[in-house]
Parts: sequence; structure tokens; C-alpha cells
Amino acid sequence: RPLPEVSEELRAALLGAAADGIGLRVAAVDLRVTELLDAAPEEEPAAPPPGRPSPATDDPVALAVLRVEGVAGVTDALGPPVRRSGDALRVELAVTAGRRPLDVARAARSAVTAAAGGATAVTVLVSELR
Repeated sequence: RPLPEVSEELRAALLGAAADGIGLRVAAVDLRVTELLDAAPEEEPAAPPPGRPSPATDDPVALAVLRVEGVAGVTDALGPPVRRSGDALRVELAVTAGRRPLDVARAARSAVTAAAGGATAVTVLVSELR
């Protein structure tokens, strides 16, 4: 099949996956072909990526986030799972596969706001899909 045709199909699939799969609005998908193969590579069964366990925590904000449907755990990829800075809170979490990260992040933000007493700016960082 012609490469432009395959590229358009891939663009459409990526745009659909972004919108339907994880709730992201994407304006464009830029593709670059880096290599063309004469034959398809031999298929090997793909191993699932290793899952990282959630760090242990007794923080009330983290515990509130863990009760949100679709939250697979809190993470510490970019720092502690809950970071406080003045009147702001940042929570880092993993989303359960099959759930829309945007919806889970909004629910987590509401849970954090309630657990923190309301008058706090809340940022939710989704660092993993599990």
C-alpha cells in the first residue's frame, strides 16, 4: 500500500485514540518515517511493561485520591505523590487502563479539594496508565 495512505490511517487512529481513549483534544499528528523494511519483522510476544507499585503513604490527601474510581495508585515519578507548596497541592497518580485520564483527574482534583479543606489550588499529574 502507498505510504501516504498508511500514514493517513495511522494519523486517524492516533487522533481517535487520543480523543476516545484518554480524553485529549489533539489538533494534528505529525509523523516521520525513519526506516522502511523490505520484510515484516518476526513477531515476538510482547511482554507487558513492568508495573511500579504505589509508594506507601498515610497522607490524608493521597488516601482520598486512592479512593477515587479509576485511580490505580499514587506515583512518585516526578517527586513525592503529594507535594505542598504554600496554598497549592500537586498530586501525582496512575490511572487504571480503560479509564479516561481527564475524567479521573477531575474526580481526583475534587477529592483533593475536599480532603484539603477547599481553599487550595490543586494540580493533578497523571504519570502512568496501568
